[in-house]
Amino acid sequence: MSLTSDEVNYLVFRYLQESGFQHAAFTFGHECLIHKVDVNGNDVPPGCLVSFLQKGLQYLELEANLNSDGSTFGAMDEANSSDFTLLQPDDLMTKEVDELRETVRAKRERERELHRNNNAGKRNAQNENNSSARMQQQHQDGTNKSKKSSHPSNPANTKGGSQEQKSFAHLNQSNSNKAGNPSHPTNQATDATAAKPTTTASKFGAGKSHTGRSEELRRQQQQKEHGEEDEATPMDEDKPNADAGVAVKHESKVGSKSTKAEDEEEEEAQEDDSGDGDKTQQGLLTDAAHVIGPECVETLEGHKQEVFICQWSPTEDILASGSGDSTARLWQPKSKDSGQQGGASVVLRHSAENAHGTHANAPQQSENERHPSKARDVTTLDWSSDGSLLATGSYDGSARIWNTEGKLINVLAHHKGPIFSLKWNRSGNLLLSGSVDKTAIVWDMKKKSSSPSSHKSDEAGNAPDGDSSQASNGFVKQQFAFHSAPTLDVDWRSDDSFATCSTDKMIYVCQLGSKSAVKTFAGHQDEVNAIKWDPSGTLLASCSDDCTSKIWRMDQDVPLYDLKKHSREIYTIKWSPTGKGSINPSKPLLMASASFDATVRLWEMERGTCLHELSKHTDPVYSVAFSPDGAYLATGSFDKSLHIWSVASGQHVRTFKGTGGIFEVCWNRDGTKVAACFSNSKVSIIDFRM
Repeated sequence: MSLTSDEVNYLVFRYLQESGFQHAAFTFGHECLIHKVDVNGNDVPPGCLVSFLQKGLQYLELEANLNSDGSTFGAMDEANSSDFTLLQPDDLMTKEVDELRETVRAKRERERELHRNNNAGKRNAQNENNSSARMQQQHQDGTNKSKKSSHPSNPANTKGGSQEQKSFAHLNQSNSNKAGNPSHPTNQATDATAAKPTTTASKFGAGKSHTGRSEELRRQQQQKEHGEEDEATPMDEDKPNADAGVAVKHESKVGSKSTKAEDEEEEEAQEDDSGDGDKTQQGLLTDAAHVIGPECVETLEGHKQEVFICQWSPTEDILASGSGDSTARLWQPKSKDSGQQGGASVVLRHSAENAHGTHANAPQQSENERHPSKARDVTTLDWSSDGSLLATGSYDGSARIWNTEGKLINVLAHHKGPIFSLKWNRSGNLLLSGSVDKTAIVWDMKKKSSSPSSHKSDEAGNAPDGDSSQASNGFVKQQFAFHSAPTLDVDWRSDDSFATCSTDKMIYVCQLGSKSAVKTFAGHQDEVNAIKWDPSGTLLASCSDDCTSKIWRMDQDVPLYDLKKHSREIYTIKWSPTGKGSINPSKPLLMASASFDATVRLWEMERGTCLHELSKHTDPVYSVAFSPDGAYLATGSFDKSLHIWSVASGQHVRTFKGTGGIFEVCWNRDGTKVAACFSNSKVSIIDFRM
């Protein structure tokens, strides 16, 4: 197996493009005649050159660590045969295999020497422990003999001895045992009691506790008053019990001089401790009350790789999900009211065959067996407004249209790069797509092409039809090529007007039939990740890697509001379903922004101010979604947590802890369920009924 020079040139060209070196990519492509290279760009996944280099380094590591028969190089015995010595990239890139083997041999020798030294140290420590144990046993035996000899003449141990003397004798024995035995259960309990409040406090971010400080102060004070050392001497002997009464009286006198002020201090400390404990306990109970239990969660399994996107049908409880395993799925969740069982799914396979119009449900060989690359990852999907059709976009540059039974209706194959965004217009007759090929396309879904022959060439646009009775190609109504870099997001303003954004930092508002942009918004200093029109189509929100989100109006060139509260890149934004043009026109319009700084912010549009900062997440937040009534906001993060918040107060309401990072969250049409898709191939549906 080998790569041709043309293939290497194409990989370098793609690397320059993907890294943002547009001028270098253009110059290099022009000089090496990249347009004549016989490589299908849709079959080359992003980051392919880097992947090849990494695999080459891994091969060199294997070659340096393994013999020709598969055994581990330099292993002296079977126990070490599974060891694998990691090498530095500098070594792998600058040294020959023989030199790498010498490096491996030297590392293994050092590891063996260290192992021998560790074993010797463990043996010495064991011998010392055994010797110490024997000394303690001898001391204990001597102590017991001394006590037995003193019992007959000690009035404190006679039947008529005072209760005070008995108590002190017991205390003296207990202290002696603790002093000679650091692992005594009472000592362990004391240490645990002193450490526990500090640990609990640090866990909840409260700093050191009053309990930990007061315990330590009391211990030090008692040591000073009684003349005790921090550690007991190895051979302490019990004093004759005849002195017990004197010792009791002496302790009582010393205690009487210092305990009054000390008791007041202790009482105050205990009150503080009790207050802190109540607050901590209250916080724990509150957090526990917010956690969504497993009885309210349905986990959907079937995808083989990470699930990037999910969306509910706008008309019924059908959930669509798209994954890196080259499939989308339609899920029918279980219903508590009807007792209906859920979890089954219809699989929508994105294969090379149906990229050219074959029937989606025809028997197929496993995608992973035929196509190990990630070229058909399902990156985006969108339901039509009547819920009858689902559009999916993938890395192979094709968009596919499916009905609710999983039948492939159309294949849209005009883009020359991965599709990152798809949106139906409100009427459901037009579909808008944005691609890495820098363009946006409006597809006419009601009009069919006149003949399959018109779609044979790349210049004409679409791939040829397969069985036209089962799947046909869509019709390109208009293609817009205004951007100079990949198109990241698109969004309809009306049935014939929309906006696009790109890594070129620009936003264009486009009109069907117009050959130029009707409005250009320039103001972001870095890639524009997402754009969204408000329900009325009056305000356009955008967010960027420059850590800002901006609100634009068609009647002015500068932003209406420039929102700068986030400290890291803003990944996505969402408008509330409230205000003019929405289903909740009496409620104020809000906008939510989610950032890599692990926070979500809620903005009001009267003055452009931040109403609430939602900061319970600990990792980047990738998705936010308002409930249909606008009362709640769901947020999903790579910290594996889905949080639900009250929009009015900004208070945290519920939490679901998943088992993987969350890419997307969404509400069903009546606001009773929230779905989340995860990096570990799972999809979860949370029953949310307040």
